[in-house]
Amino acid sequence: PKYVKNYAGLTSIPDDIPPYETWVELSGNSISSINGELDHLSYLSLIFLSYNDFTTFPNLTTVKDTVYSLSLRGNHITNFTGVFEDFPSLTYLSLGPGKEMMTEFPDISPLADTLKNFSISGDYFTPNFFISDFGVVDLTMMNQLESFYVSRAVELTTFPRFGLNNSLKTLYLRETKIANITEDDIYPLQKLEGLTIDEAHDL
Repeated sequence: PKYVKNYAGLTSIPDDIPPYETWVELSGNSISSINGELDHLSYLSLIFLSYNDFTTFPNLTTVKDTVYSLSLRGNHITNFTGVFEDFPSLTYLSLGPGKEMMTEFPDISPLADTLKNFSISGDYFTPNFFISDFGVVDLTMMNQLESFYVSRAVELTTFPRFGLNNSLKTLYLRETKIANITEDDIYPLQKLEGLTIDEAHDL
């Protein structure tokens, strides 16, 4: 079952979500907090809250055990320290800045055993880009990751680092400043099936 109220002018999580819902999609609203409105959703697996007004990571404590897909792209969250602890089933994650710029790469290492698809991208509706170099994006512990998507990270200058036992099949690096890729960068990607790289153009 799916509960969808995208771009509905909401300022809070609706209180009429049936308890049997497994999919809640509330993107494009003005929601800024979660205050227990999801507590009764014992089977919730997918949450889409992109393009809302969250400035801190939402309170998902009561649904952490069941959620395997989470999208928070286009919010105003800049600090992700410690927020991904105790998400035992999370396999898909989508992040990216809204009005506030993201200057640090989120710590997703607590998801090393589960995360398979990770997307992080700037906002296409406003000229927001990541404004500082993440340095080396170290994904050597993320051996379950099969798809890594980065877009509009124009200050990213270094090819991400992957471990020798990685499972990566798809790598998408769009609008970055990665100019040089070496054999050492590519060598660990033995299972790679698709690679897309393009450089950022001048604004």
